[in-house]
Amino acid sequence: MPIFKEIISKQTQILIWKYSEEEKFSADLISDEKEFENLKQKSPKRLIEKQMVRHMLKKILPNHKIRYYENGQPYLEPFDKFVSVSHSFPYAVLAISEKKIGVDIEQVKDRIDKIKHKFLHPKEIDWLSRAESEIEHLTAIWCIKEALFKIHSSKQWSFKEFYVVDEFFLDKFSKIKCKVFDKDKEDKFLAHLEKIGNYYLAITEEE
Repeated sequence: MPIFKEIISKQTQILIWKYSEEEKFSADLISDEKEFENLKQKSPKRLIEKQMVRHMLKKILPNHKIRYYENGQPYLEPFDKFVSVSHSFPYAVLAISEKKIGVDIEQVKDRIDKIKHKFLHPKEIDWLSRAESEIEHLTAIWCIKEALFKIHSSKQWSFKEFYVVDEFFLDKFSKIKCKVFDKDKEDKFLAHLEKIGNYYLAITEEE
């Protein structure tokens, strides 16, 4: 199978797949026949993304299945490891870890500038004034916050008010400090950021 890249550590394995039109998938990768037919008719790209994720899981954990809670958060069955998934066509990402992990992949697009007021914390606005490439930084910040959202329990909280990413440089971002907080407590995380073509991949774990 055409794995684009693997990131492996003692506790974590992350697979990244870039889709090619020559690839064909079988219906049995999605066990729910109704879901398969619905995606095939209404969102063929979404169907491909889901199949890529399940194919990657089959490669590294052939006896596991991805299930979803009512809030859309994925989990593994049997539940002996943590999982996080993300896709932005033509890429799909699967992360399996011994500890909680969040991943997100986002394409760099100018239109993110129009929504920055919805997700930037005041501290980020301050240091972004010194950034060398605002669109790139905005995409990376959004990507990190999406990955944090997948790992943090308080999913109702606002990116703008309760999520903060520390200043980073686009050529030096191996470990970026970030946190989710309210008036009572704060949870600290580290984000690993990678540029893949015109996309950013964020991987977040507890500090």
